[in-house]
Amino acid sequence: MNRRQYTTRTLTLVAGLAVSAMPVLAGPESNARSSKGEPQRSYVERSLDQAAEHRRTLAFAEWSELVGTEVVNRNGTSLATVNDLIIDRGTGRIMSVVIRDGGLLGLGGKLVAVPYRAFEFNSTPAELVLDVTPEHLEQAPEFRAENWIELDSADWTDELRESYQETVRGIDADARDPFARGVKDADTAEFSGHITAVRRVQTMGGDENVEIDIRTEDDATRTVVLGPSWHVMSNPAAPMRTAKISVTAYELPRDAKGRLVAKSVEVNGAKLPLRDNKGNAMWYTGDHTSSAYGDDAMTPMLRITDLIGKDVNARGEDGGEIIGAILELSSGRVAMLELDPDENILGIADESKCLPWTIAAVGDESVGVDADRDMLLASRPMPEQTRMLSTPTELGSIYSAFRVDVAEFKPLDRSENTARKQVLNWSDRDEIVRAYQAGEKQTVTGKVRAVSSGPLGSTERDMRWVTLSTDRGEREIVLGPEWFVDQRGLDLGSGDEITVHAKRARVGDRFVLIASSVESADGTSCTLWSDERPAWKASMHKGG
Repeated sequence: MNRRQYTTRTLTLVAGLAVSAMPVLAGPESNARSSKGEPQRSYVERSLDQAAEHRRTLAFAEWSELVGTEVVNRNGTSLATVNDLIIDRGTGRIMSVVIRDGGLLGLGGKLVAVPYRAFEFNSTPAELVLDVTPEHLEQAPEFRAENWIELDSADWTDELRESYQETVRGIDADARDPFARGVKDADTAEFSGHITAVRRVQTMGGDENVEIDIRTEDDATRTVVLGPSWHVMSNPAAPMRTAKISVTAYELPRDAKGRLVAKSVEVNGAKLPLRDNKGNAMWYTGDHTSSAYGDDAMTPMLRITDLIGKDVNARGEDGGEIIGAILELSSGRVAMLELDPDENILGIADESKCLPWTIAAVGDESVGVDADRDMLLASRPMPEQTRMLSTPTELGSIYSAFRVDVAEFKPLDRSENTARKQVLNWSDRDEIVRAYQAGEKQTVTGKVRAVSSGPLGSTERDMRWVTLSTDRGEREIVLGPEWFVDQRGLDLGSGDEITVHAKRARVGDRFVLIASSVESADGTSCTLWSDERPAWKASMHKGG
């Protein structure tokens, strides 16, 4: 393999259009679904629609170009250099940037993991901007260096795992499982068949779940929700199209899409642990995933340098090795992986291949790829320059070769995510926090009439409000800060039927309803307050 040499430390931001798939038509393994009575549409047609819906500038860069980049503050003072990236093994989201400071942050040259949202980018010169000073660290308790993940050891994977598990133990399981209420006392169904589609879908709570379509033995199609992508796709039994599957699943009587929620599945005879006998999600219960994985419990967090070099398994065949990754910086995600094919299996030499992240299942030892030999042979070679990815033909053909939709790279909203804006005014003595803690619990059910933004209390924060039409009239409810509601994926539309668990609280000279959680008609939910504390306080420690 003629591998490219990555010696530069220049971060190149590449502008392009998110337009899509070109000349490969949808085949029998397509994850496209057509309405009843309509013919299956090709990826050419569907991709043109996608392009019209989310056309915008993208910023692609090699992962190796980011590692080694200088970190400066707003005054241009050099603070650190980038040592590594921590990514979510399911979504590919960049959770944190690992930096080694130059002593100016008072860390003595330590490695620390800083949330990705805290950074901004300058393309000329190539550098990352971290809006902090040593003085600011002293003044902002939520953003002090001791609250970052300090990484002192040469191999700090265990430290990341321990940090994640400590966070999970402090979170109520139902708060992170959008189907926790829906599966309570639900009936179960058992069936078998073949997987025809694998999708990654954002939940109301802002996480990413894996949904699959199954063609059953009686020739019906059933859609089943498995669980978070990081948990499902890191397992040796990660679902792949064409695989045989047996399912025990909960039936959701209120789900408008007719989906089921898997309790347990077997993929090609291998078990995929999902829920216990009480319906509790294994990935968020007690000792985390210890019951599923033993002492080496998996977590969402993965160093990108640990991803590089992993062997690739393509539906049971040796596929080669991962030798690179392409980042989309405005959304903060891994967009594609670079494959060095196994020429003994595929007959490909001296040509690396470009794999969409959405077909990758990143395990502890290897990367599974939802593709067969023909797809890999038809896939596009990795371009010599990332700017080539900005062309419609190149970007579209990368996805269409694998018969999957082009990914949408939604830009991060950084308006509320600098260190200062995240922290100020959200202490435990904040007037809204104190009002909520003293409030009276209420539950309101109704249909969304309007969604708006506006301040609450004496601070100048933009809060997201929802107006519900109920059988007792209209009710206005505060959901939370705009940036957090958007981050959680709580996208409410007119006419949506929801149930809001809230507190009636006095803020200033008025009484308001402050939402604790929101539950949709299908039983999925989004938690906004937990243990009398706002959920966005916890999110500030997490990255991304």
